[in-house]
Amino acid sequence: MSPIGIAKIIGGPGSLGFFAVSCFVGVLLAYGWPKRPTAGRAWLLGTSLVYLVLGFPVVAHSIASSLPPVTTANLATAGKLDELIVLGGDNEDGRVAAVLDAWEALKPEVILLLGDARLSRRLEGAGIPAARIRQNDTPATTRAQMEWVAAELRARPVHAGALVASRLQMPRVIAVARMYGLHLLFFASPLDHDPAVSGVWSLIPSFEALQLSRDALYECAALSYYRSRGWIHVQP
Repeated sequence: MSPIGIAKIIGGPGSLGFFAVSCFVGVLLAYGWPKRPTAGRAWLLGTSLVYLVLGFPVVAHSIASSLPPVTTANLATAGKLDELIVLGGDNEDGRVAAVLDAWEALKPEVILLLGDARLSRRLEGAGIPAARIRQNDTPATTRAQMEWVAAELRARPVHAGALVASRLQMPRVIAVARMYGLHLLFFASPLDHDPAVSGVWSLIPSFEALQLSRDALYECAALSYYRSRGWIHVQP
């Protein structure tokens, strides 16, 4: 497995996997051989402080707002839709809600789901006919998903297509779509749990804010990686 693959399994800063690995390193420093108790304690304290800071809603929203802005298409003016493409990933509840809104408003001929069977069952359970859903869980990464979409639309062009992804993932999705010359409407789905932006709760660390920090940091890193590989253009 590649280092990138291992890193994705562990997770980035803000994830429980990264926290566990970082704490393990601190324990090794404190109690391993040769022992470095001061360095170990400092490492563990630093890890805890970083996670505490990432858990503040104001910090989480600040990181998320550093992502490129996206404009979501208006369902009321979208018109007839032949195909709705859904990318599986984080914030699944928000994606499901966005798909259901699009289904109610536009009744697309086909819902092309790039995600696992559980997501397909959720959509069916919410009232979308199984005959309208095509499910494929093979593409495992955002780039692979968009490559698959590009190949699909070349083989079977549609008059009007749209794509659903979370609002955090959407900047990267749109950037990749531009590289492939895909003409789609984009519906950015909401977060499953949006941390408070005002009031007393915006000043108190929460697990929801930590999750937002984690996902936003991941997208920042992914955008930088995609640019470095030439998979997307650097925007002026």
